[in-house]
Amino acid sequence: MSVLVLSRQSGICLAIDERMDLWIGVEDRGDAREVRLEGRLAGEAVAELERATRKLEPPIRLDLSQLLSADEAGLAALRVRQEAGEEMVGARPLIQHFLDRLEEESSIRVNDAGRKVSS
Repeated sequence: MSVLVLSRQSGICLAIDERMDLWIGVEDRGDAREVRLEGRLAGEAVAELERATRKLEPPIRLDLSQLLSADEAGLAALRVRQEAGEEMVGARPLIQHFLDRLEEESSIRVNDAGRKVSS
């Protein structure tokens, strides 16, 4: 797996091999730091996304318009970011569906009798 991180702010570009699974672009848009994801958010790419955005000042906007797929860890990472207030734009219908399902599941709790209740 290979991940490319490009930051117009710092001018840093990490080396890649022939097959790139995820491209992460970071650009300061004035009103927000825009993080564009292209490819597949899975495996090592989840940790790389965290490393690439760790020092960014809020607000952060995630452009998911070119995100093709995400595994369970990738979706969970996106959901955590969404709950932290990061804006997500352009998600493809399937990605948005899974994000919405994770949101629904996180709002369901179990009462003392073991029954599901909404919070």
